[in-house]
Amino acid sequence: MNEILPARHQLVRRALKHVSALPDDATPSLEDVARALDVSPKLLASLPELRFLFQPPGIERSLDLTLRDWLTYHYHFVHQGFRYGHPELQQTWRGYQLLKNPLDCWVYQEIIARTKPDVVLELGVAFGGSAVFFADVLSLIGHGEVIGVDVSLERARGVEHPRVTFLEGSSVDAAMVADVHRRCAGKRVMVFLDSDHQATHVLRELESYCDLVASGMYMIVEDGLADVMRWMPVPLDGPLVACRQFVAAHPEFSIDLAVGEKYLLTQSPYGFLVKR
Repeated sequence: MNEILPARHQLVRRALKHVSALPDDATPSLEDVARALDVSPKLLASLPELRFLFQPPGIERSLDLTLRDWLTYHYHFVHQGFRYGHPELQQTWRGYQLLKNPLDCWVYQEIIARTKPDVVLELGVAFGGSAVFFADVLSLIGHGEVIGVDVSLERARGVEHPRVTFLEGSSVDAAMVADVHRRCAGKRVMVFLDSDHQATHVLRELESYCDLVASGMYMIVEDGLADVMRWMPVPLDGPLVACRQFVAAHPEFSIDLAVGEKYLLTQSPYGFLVKR
């Protein structure tokens, strides 16, 4: 059944159609667009859907974004820019691509500097940039190494660092779990879970490696934002579900909101697990 759009929606569509037909370097003013559409400038100015069109380029266009707006922008244009058509915006560290929220990275280096882990264990390597980031932080404090595990290291080929060891294979394979435990024996370990984000897989990783974590050390389960923002394909549960199930069964771990959400904008809400 065809429906007639409300007047407001019709006006938004007319305005966007008009502006999209202008040259790419054109900067339409509110008055110009109102004149072209034969409506009052005050009417156009009242529509939040169009407000960004008439603000000057720069930060003014973003000042009224909500946290949800910013997180959505960051995820699609920066955090996953390579996937959604904007590889030029993909976040990098020393030229290496990494899939992180930069505010999380700042928190990570604060934790590493404070807890001084012997090993940073990264489950899920992707492009290898985050392993280099962790290794550089460890180099700055003069202590520690990175062990990165991924079912495929193809995207990280050519990434090297004297403090990084990459292991190829499933993070929950019994042989891999045993190998990592052997390499980490007697060491203080910080664990990052950033591989398959299905709750069942994340929970297996948590159960497989939680015994490596000593009192005061962290396991960080990344990308719980996918659950909060409902980016996980319904009805698929993601990292947040696994975190809650794990903490309920392991009272020695708790969710550290004070650290994890220190800067509010995080890719991993409820995912900063600290061992008492």
